[in-house]
Amino acid sequence: MVCTSDFRRWIRLCENEEDIPRLWLGPKGEVIDLDVEDDSHSYYVLSHEDVFGVSLDAERKDWENEGELDYDTILAKAEQNGWIRISRDVMRRQPHVAAISTNNVRNLQRGIRWLLEHGIALIGVDAEIEVVQQHGISRRFYELYSTDLDAFLQRGFLPRHSSAYDIRKKT
Repeated sequence: MVCTSDFRRWIRLCENEEDIPRLWLGPKGEVIDLDVEDDSHSYYVLSHEDVFGVSLDAERKDWENEGELDYDTILAKAEQNGWIRISRDVMRRQPHVAAISTNNVRNLQRGIRWLLEHGIALIGVDAEIEVVQQHGISRRFYELYSTDLDAFLQRGFLPRHSSAYDIRKKT
């Protein structure tokens, strides 16, 4: 794969948009490549609860009774235990934009750095920080591109002017 350097040392534009893998990154350095496993993020957690340190009995019961699985809760519970969910940005269909979901800013930085250290070409990150609370899941979304992404990695602060908004979902 041939890459060309952009004005930032870590932003590289490459030819193949499939460079961004679908991964779970664990709190102790575990890496689960879902492209290899050929599974979705939520179903992988559901079938490997012990790996993620979650109990999904209530979600499994609802699924059996109502035929609907609460994917949001499954993903948020894994992220609450320090796991980072990484995938391609399928909403925008832009190459080299990673979608990263986690429970805090530190893990978001860890996910971005992991991608860059492993030679993944990025021009931006659509980030989601999810926190499981007593009455639901609180979500905050950020779009980090170019200088915002660079500043976030250097200083660890999410930009105030980024596209951030909250969504709350009852669990």
